[in-house]
Amino acid sequence: MTWTSLRDADPRNAGPVGLIAATLFIVLVVAVILVVWLAIDQDAEQRRCSNRVAGADLSGCDLTHARMLKRDLAGADLSGADLTGVNLSGSDLAGADLSGANLTDANLTDVDLANAQLDDVTWDGTKCPDGTTAGDGATC
Repeated sequence: MTWTSLRDADPRNAGPVGLIAATLFIVLVVAVILVVWLAIDQDAEQRRCSNRVAGADLSGCDLTHARMLKRDLAGADLSGADLTGVNLSGSDLAGADLSGANLTDANLTDVDLANAQLDDVTWDGTKCPDGTTAGDGATC
């Protein structure tokens, strides 16, 4: 195909191959923008949600086998929560209310439990902050 004037360079004169190529290019650009937007949005959502955990009311919640690594749960209400098998490694639970919580087989390695309320907690098989394992009625 040869163009004899600028008017002939109009994409509408390029035929079906040109139209398909232009459409594919537009789809590719939209896809790249969508992927970048989703990546940025997901990161922002993760930060927003993880920041909302401190002081949250999670009393009575079923959080069995949840992975909550390095979370700020300071002052959170986890009273009566089922935390069986939860992994809280490196999290901050300072001042949290864990009264009546079930921490069976939970991983609390390097967790800050300073001033946490720990009345009637079930500790069976819990990996304590110091790396020891609680069992047979022992506590962390």
